[in-house]
Amino acid sequence: MGGYNEKEVDDFLDEMRRGTTGAGSGTTGEGARVIFVDDLPKPPAFTVVGGFLRGYRVEDVDDFLAEVWSSVREGRELPRVENVSFLSARRGGYDELQVDDYLDLLSAALDE
Repeated sequence: MGGYNEKEVDDFLDEMRRGTTGAGSGTTGEGARVIFVDDLPKPPAFTVVGGFLRGYRVEDVDDFLAEVWSSVREGRELPRVENVSFLSARRGGYDELQVDDYLDLLSAALDE
């Protein structure tokens, strides 16, 4: 009789939930940690600053976060969250403190 060994499959899924196997991880290499999209903090609706206040360029932040999320979903190597920098918008843009706080949360979640 063919098919999968139920205990082996259950054990493998348990390992994935604990992040102790490399299959489907957001990093590459032997024994890489598994990262699930549901385990990451969701980005808030960042405030767009107005007037003469400057913020991070909306497109830059959105593009970077899209890259992070698609990398996790597709099991590709993740961009370095702690090393990212964004250009300031001439006017407006995302509130820099909110973006920085979220990136800190995201970085911590990825490092767990």
